[in-house]
Amino acid sequence: MDIVERWGRIFKRVNYGLDEEQVAAFVNELLAERDRLIQQQEYLAALIRFTERIVAEADNRYGQGLKEGKPKGQAPPLMEGRGAEAPTAAGEFQELARAVDQTKTGEPEPEWEVQILPPMDIIQALAIMSCLDSLPEVEKTELIPDINKPSIAIFVRKPIHLVEKLKTLSQVAEVKEDAASKAGGKPRKVQIVLSASSIPS
Repeated sequence: MDIVERWGRIFKRVNYGLDEEQVAAFVNELLAERDRLIQQQEYLAALIRFTERIVAEADNRYGQGLKEGKPKGQAPPLMEGRGAEAPTAAGEFQELARAVDQTKTGEPEPEWEVQILPPMDIIQALAIMSCLDSLPEVEKTELIPDINKPSIAIFVRKPIHLVEKLKTLSQVAEVKEDAASKAGGKPRKVQIVLSASSIPS
């Protein structure tokens, strides 16, 4: 019996069937398209998680501002003079980041700040944060959503050899600590380059 193996399965070869190479090429195209759609879905899900995290952080910071004596009826800086209009431009997104940052008074500073150099990949950035959050030395991480220079702020429970930890992550291609931060400044700053981008086209 004449048989052929394709995609991990055994098929019988029959007379007057379709051209084997054409069928194989077509199925491979379908599999590649399926993988691309799955990757797009994962990317969109990551963007949703990112947006929810930023909105929750802004809401939390503003709530803290109210507790510290800010008038209840006063809008956060982003919305002043805009009524109920929602922010739509990239510049307004940066304004949101600044508004969040303005309400951080009284909170401890992060021990480390990891700047992500272009190109930015939100999936990989979130994966890095998840890995860091799982470390016993790390209290929490926060994404600083600057459009041009996004960073990860890292709050620690105890000292951590962050540069060495980052070098072990598959999402990180290069790691470089800022020379000035080695002198003991806070936060200590590190720049990273991500591995080949996983953002689907």
